[in-house]
Order: sequence, then C-alpha cells, then structure tokens
Amino acid sequence: MTLSSSSSAFRREKLTPERIAEMRGMVEGSTLSFRRIAASMSLTASTVSRYAAEGGWQRPSDPAGPAGVPAPAPPHAKARPALPTVQQRERITQKLWRLAERHAEELEDQPLEVAQRALQPLARLTRTLGEMDKHVQPPLDAGQYEIDTKPRRSLHEMRDELVAHLERIEREEREYEERYRWTFEDGAGI
Repeated sequence: MTLSSSSSAFRREKLTPERIAEMRGMVEGSTLSFRRIAASMSLTASTVSRYAAEGGWQRPSDPAGPAGVPAPAPPHAKARPALPTVQQRERITQKLWRLAERHAEELEDQPLEVAQRALQPLARLTRTLGEMDKHVQPPLDAGQYEIDTKPRRSLHEMRDELVAHLERIEREEREYEERYRWTFEDGAGI
C-alpha cells in the first residue's frame, strides 16, 4: 500500500443530507446497534455514534430484549431522567439567573469575611449560565442548516457592501504605496 492510498483511506467523506436523514431514521426508529446500522450503510459505528451524539438523536425505548423478555437492568444502572425540553431548559435557566441575582444582592449586605465563602460558587454559577446563554439555540430540523435561518440580504445591500469593500481595498493599497514607495526604489531597502 502506498502512502497516498493509505492517507486517502483515513479521509472523512461528507455525508449527504439524504444519507444523514436515512441514518437518523434508523437510529431513532429501530433498536439496532450502531454497529449494525453502520454495516448496513457502509459506515463505521463511530460515525453513526458521532452523528447521533451531535444531533441529539434519541433511541426508541424498547424494554423488551430480542426474545420479547424484558432485559434485567444492571445493578449499578440508575434510571436516567428525561432530558428537558427547550422551554423547560429556558425556565430553569431563568430561575437560576434570578437565584444568582438574589444571592448577589444578599452578599452585598454581608461582611466581607462571610461573603468570601460564597463568591467563588456564585462566580462559577454565573459563568456557567453565561456560557449556556451563548449556546442556547433550538436544534435545527433534519436537512436544515444554520445559514438557511439567517435573513437574506437584498441585491442592493450586497452591492453596497461589495462597493464598500472594494473602496477599502483601494484606499489601503494607496496608503501602502504612499508609505512604502521609496523603500524599494532603485534597490533601496534591500
């Protein structure tokens, strides 16, 4: 095997939206393992797992095993709570923000020795809430992309923006020429 053929073996191919939708249908509509789904689509199990995790795809809950008999739960397994919906998550986030604001107001009246203990957890909470607010966006539907959700610019707006960019480029080139023209005249500056 040559170097060029081995390096091409590790390149990731971009999946089409149709293949992704097909994979999502198999993940969310069956209890097949990722390995079996991957084998049926000529992919790797890690690819299926990665798409499922990044897309937040939910597996169907089928308590019956392959023979129709409920599979015993492992002794260490705990029941996972259902993931909150977008509205529930927003409501929880708003409650946490109100709690943090109330806690900060109460700390303002406390002596520094007492308030010192609560400052670090409060700072961590507000930092985490700020990060959550930055990333709060409802998940996009299958086959929908972020660029499709942005408002479209009119042809006139795009033309005006292009003219402004070209004028800026011309201005910067003139400034550069005026500033550094003498540097390379007749071999000077080399």
